[in-house]
Amino acid sequence: MEHLYGWLIAFGILGLQHFLSRRKSVYWGALLPVAFLIFLVVMFVKNWHGGIVGIIIPSIILLLILCVNWATGREDLKKKRKKELEKILVNDL
Repeated sequence: MEHLYGWLIAFGILGLQHFLSRRKSVYWGALLPVAFLIFLVVMFVKNWHGGIVGIIIPSIILLLILCVNWATGREDLKKKRKKELEKILVNDL
């Protein structure tokens, strides 16, 4: 059951990241990757026992997923704005 909660939290975070990435301000989408990076640094400093590979590799992968999700959300927002602008231009003619 604990694994289910972990997966639900992970998908919830990814959904929140996608939602924040599609907001007008760029900074909302940057919030989770920056917070995750700060969390990693704090956890690494507090709990470092020499097992750097086991921490760094999954962390880089997750950070990469968050950044790609951020970029995808920004592209979706640009497409949405362009589509709305085209609708306005068509209605003006």
